[in-house]
Amino acid sequence: MTPSDETPIKRRAPRRPRAPKDVLDFHLRWRDFRRFAKTTANRPELPEEERAVLRWLIELADRIGARDLR
Repeated sequence: MTPSDETPIKRRAPRRPRAPKDVLDFHLRWRDFRRFAKTTANRPELPEEERAVLRWLIELADRIGARDLR
């Protein structure tokens, strides 16, 4: 069997996380939201400006820690 005969593995898009209750809940579950945000930010049908804004928001959220939420 050659590599071209193999069935490609399809990656499933991350499931949308349930809505957060508040900012703290969002922060505590950021890992789940981040996967969804990254997938959304890479969608080719979005205009580049919107993808750029999403990438910056992800960058910002990655830098926020529990101490910042006090």
